[in-house]
Amino acid sequence: MDNYIVEHVRKVFPDTLFIILWGSITLPNFSPEWGDVDTLIVLDKLVDPVDVVRNNLYKITELLLEKGIKFDPGIVTTTDIKNTDFPMVKIEGIHESHSLIQYQIKYMGKVIFGSNKILETIPEITLSQAISDISPYILENLAIKTENELEGVSDIYNFIVERKGNFFILARTLYTVVNHEITTKPNAAKFLASEYPQFKSLGTLLQNIYEKENKRTDIQKEEVESFLKLMEEKLKQ
Repeated sequence: MDNYIVEHVRKVFPDTLFIILWGSITLPNFSPEWGDVDTLIVLDKLVDPVDVVRNNLYKITELLLEKGIKFDPGIVTTTDIKNTDFPMVKIEGIHESHSLIQYQIKYMGKVIFGSNKILETIPEITLSQAISDISPYILENLAIKTENELEGVSDIYNFIVERKGNFFILARTLYTVVNHEITTKPNAAKFLASEYPQFKSLGTLLQNIYEKENKRTDIQKEEVESFLKLMEEKLKQ
């Protein structure tokens, strides 16, 4: 897979200096069927207009998807990567990275093209700092927002299935806050089910979703509400 990525990226961006894989793909038990391949492409400078760069990223993504690779690329320059919350050009537009992205790239990133020295240019940050920095976003956009959306919902199972991305982020965040390390979606779901008996149904449902098992889990609204309350407390600490 690494060779495919390098080949296609360098075809479209021949001036590429570094290619770094980061995120879930660098963790054990990563599943290409479920997870995106987060990739950072480092250039000396952007030669083409942003819209052209975005279109070229889209072309690479489509080509790699034909090989079963869910490519999620971002481009940064050698100057910008030295800054905290550096901007990336992504297919969707300019995306400002946050502290947790920065942490994962610096300390967990896998350089598949170029030298590992590029990682040394990324500013230092601890995992605790990174979680603290992004907690307000997770709290307001995932925990509190999801809790508000629960009002009046009768089918909790479908509510969770439709918002599985949010619940996986919350479960992974809980794991990270408690264990001071980053883990995969299935491990976070397993942790939730085993270490928090009151959330066993939710954790089991998330495991089933990840494994694509269409088992309708009997889960109560109160369990989800309690989980979201717990996340509020953890993220406000």
